[in-house]
This record gives sequence, structure tokens and C-alpha cells, in this order.
Amino acid sequence: MKSVTTYLSFDGNCRQAMSFYQQCLGSELQLYAYPDAQGQPSSDPAARIKHSQLSHGGGTILGNMPWGARFGMLTDKFGIQWILNCNLPG
Repeated sequence: MKSVTTYLSFDGNCRQAMSFYQQCLGSELQLYAYPDAQGQPSSDPAARIKHSQLSHGGGTILGNMPWGARFGMLTDKFGIQWILNCNLPG
């Protein structure tokens, strides 16, 4: 069976949007917040989300912060799909 992976980018409202999609689709939602100042997993329910994932049937919706200035995708000779996201040096 084929599967579909959808990538969505958010600018600060990832938690709210993905929670809404979860309610609409009845999917399993995983949220991963940015770590706190000490580098530990944040327990703040308002912390910005670094990555999120909704799984529903054969599909997946991934959400994260906006892509950087350089973005590319490729499939290598081993069939591995790579997604590259880089910011410009600044």
C-alpha cells in the first residue's frame, strides 16, 4: 500500500493547528517542544513546537517551524529519501 507524507510549516501556531487537525481526523498526535534554557525537554504547555506528527491510516502529516533559506530533497542510490534544510550564514 502506498503512503503519503505531508509536510506543513508553522510560525508559532503549530500546537494549535496540529491539535485542530487531530480533532478533525481522529489521529494520533505527537508534539516535540523546543528544549528549555538548560537543554531539557520543556514542560511548558505553551512552549513552541519544534516538530509534530499526526498518523492516520497510511498517511502522516509532519509539522515544524518554517524551512530555512536553502531547501532540497533527494533520493540516494540506496533509496533513502533525504530532506535538507539550511539557513544562510549570518
